[in-house]
Amino acid sequence: MTDDTHLEVRDVDLNFGGLKALDDCSFTARKGLVTCLAGPNGAGKTTIFNVITGFLKPGSGTICFRGEAIDALSPKERVARGIARTFQDLRLFTEMSVSDNVVIYVPDDSGSGPLAALVRPFAAARSLRAKREKAVAVLERVGLGHKVDAPVTSLSYGQQKLLCIARVLATGAEMLLLDEPTSGLSQSALHEMVAAVERLKADGHTLLIVEHNTRVVTRIADEIVFLHRGHAIRQGAPEVILSDPELERIYFGGVVEPAA
Repeated sequence: MTDDTHLEVRDVDLNFGGLKALDDCSFTARKGLVTCLAGPNGAGKTTIFNVITGFLKPGSGTICFRGEAIDALSPKERVARGIARTFQDLRLFTEMSVSDNVVIYVPDDSGSGPLAALVRPFAAARSLRAKREKAVAVLERVGLGHKVDAPVTSLSYGQQKLLCIARVLATGAEMLLLDEPTSGLSQSALHEMVAAVERLKADGHTLLIVEHNTRVVTRIADEIVFLHRGHAIRQGAPEVILSDPELERIYFGGVVEPAA
């Protein structure tokens, strides 16, 4: 592990009954860079996301974040430590406004729960205003500043995906794990998503992204981790991984589209 390693996945194994979902899986993600997870369906990409964020417990192996093992931490504790993720299913609160979907993800450091609202109403109101201000700033950062008060149901699918990113960004996490952020997007929405990812990187975030679109990968990735049958078989620069004939055979069908 080098000094700039933000996340280290070390020798992780996970079985689902008789199925080996992760097999001695090891890779790293460096601070401030975009690392894309690639590989065929069933390779273990979402599974390793679930292990990193604490939703699944591996049979063996270690997850280290900023040089410390986080295996004993709950998903909520890992978010507090600085790791947050999106999901393939959006999990938005569709009965709420766009900004309220983000406000509930802003950490509450003031102790302004329901009881505090009764005994310290002015402090609770100040805390809520501060949370809303942060939510608005986060929405601006992902390109949804014009949708702050809109109902979630008024958003396009691409905008809803951007809202998911806004929510994890609102947690204050340093490292963001994005699970297939561009899947199902129109061409214009895809460009908006790529621009949002580039802004997050420019802001200093470390990103680990499951991505299947090779055009997107060649644009955003600093490194690619290629998974096959639950094992990280290669890690390296996009131009190296995407031109590897063996990896093309496994996943890309022998053809990798050049970047536009």
